[in-house]
Amino acid sequence: MPFRKSKSLKIELSSYGSYLGRDEGCFKLKTKDGTIMQYPHFEKEIGECVLKSGSYVSVDALIDLALWNVDTYVMTRRNRVVAFLKNLEDDSHVKTRVSQYQALENGK
Repeated sequence: MPFRKSKSLKIELSSYGSYLGRDEGCFKLKTKDGTIMQYPHFEKEIGECVLKSGSYVSVDALIDLALWNVDTYVMTRRNRVVAFLKNLEDDSHVKTRVSQYQALENGK
């Protein structure tokens, strides 16, 4: 069985004027100095996205981040996490909660 490529890339928009958008099957990252980088969705290399105040994000990019199960954090300039965006169909938290209830019932 071949190994799947792990999600190792972290996108961080931390400077004023940074922009994250979507462009024909790609995430498009534009920095303040005009540098443009594109990350195709199908390569699934993005594992985490950190959005800090002062940056711009399109709603289409937010939708795609959720659909492709990319952990997305919204933070203040002082690195305080104020939101975590997650796909509604991702039920990994349910398994954790069930395990917690089972441990409680077993007296652990």
